[in-house]
Amino acid sequence: FHAQRKLRIVIQVNRSMLDDCGGDPASLCQALERYDGVMTDILLDMSGGCGEPFNFKHVAPIIQKLYLGTDDVAGFGNRCNIGVAGGIDHGKVVELKSLFQLFPNLSTDAEGRIRDVLIDKDEDGKVVKKTERLSELARYYLRNAFGIL
Repeated sequence: FHAQRKLRIVIQVNRSMLDDCGGDPASLCQALERYDGVMTDILLDMSGGCGEPFNFKHVAPIIQKLYLGTDDVAGFGNRCNIGVAGGIDHGKVVELKSLFQLFPNLSTDAEGRIRDVLIDKDEDGKVVKKTERLSELARYYLRNAFGIL
């Protein structure tokens, strides 16, 4: 979608935004409607960078409403890219299989749960260097993600 546009506008839907909509996926779709024509992507990220585990049962109905729409709002699946992130690791990505089958253009993102953080400290215990690198978990994530496609 929007391949000709150089600028991408991503609306990140987090727990707070969903709470503002009363936790109702249909109300969320109505709230997102105001960005139609401007946003190129919707990223559903309930963790919001806090490391909370991914909850498929909570996210699946939201993804379905975003793609298919409601009685009042047409689905966004044909209008923008939709992705899911937040707390997804090599095991949780497998839970997305049914959604990938229903919505082949769905994308996913993983970061915090597939990398290691190495911390170097001086003799006083003060952090002098923090290095992040992909771990073996990244390999498992990719193997599982490609295995479900």
